[in-house]
Amino acid sequence: MKKTYLTLVRHSAMSLTLSLFAWPFAHAASGVEDMVSCLLEPSRQVAVASPVSGVVSRIYYDRGDVIKVGDKLFELESTVEQANLVQARARLKLVEGKYARNQALVREDILSEQEAHELEAEYELARAARDEAQAVLMRRTVLSPIHGVVVKRLLSPGEQTAGSPVLRLATINPLHADITLRASAYGKLRPGMSLRVSAGEGLPVLNGKVRQVDPMIDAASSTYSVSVELANPGNRVPAGLNCTLR
Repeated sequence: MKKTYLTLVRHSAMSLTLSLFAWPFAHAASGVEDMVSCLLEPSRQVAVASPVSGVVSRIYYDRGDVIKVGDKLFELESTVEQANLVQARARLKLVEGKYARNQALVREDILSEQEAHELEAEYELARAARDEAQAVLMRRTVLSPIHGVVVKRLLSPGEQTAGSPVLRLATINPLHADITLRASAYGKLRPGMSLRVSAGEGLPVLNGKVRQVDPMIDAASSTYSVSVELANPGNRVPAGLNCTLR
């Protein structure tokens, strides 16, 4: 009798533990029959353009390449800007020499106060001109603002850009699942709830959490949307696929 009782207790405890562990996923999965659609989308998309006009001289990445924040994406032709920087640096070097040679005269009060101020102003202007020329040249090189992949090249070297995007980038780790549910299911999925999403045979099941639940029902379709953020290590699952809740 004692053995039977202990066995029942163990089985009850195990059942309770398994039920508690599975509850968030089972509860979320209850929305499967109410799902109208599910689409995997990039968590971020950026069309990258140059802040200045010019001719594209070099593009460092192509479609499908992985990029990270700060990577050099492309450059514009910059012959004039480089020449201006060389000139500004030469001018600053000349003024620095003049400024250094006259510091002794300033300390000994041989130069008038006005001459000393003019010399200092000339030096500061030369430094500012160098910094400006350097900044202008740097704007001809465009860096990646995100971690992600190159989705599309929109221009090629030799083409003119006047604010037109050169590359389109997307972040697919994490992915976002845009899920549309029937209004009758409202309240089944809540922010912070854990979910598992499948994109089809041969692809890994993705784990994630509900980020946002629309606060309004679309009256025309009697549906609402839920946004889920899904970890996608190694970019193994592509964006653009239909998906289902597991």
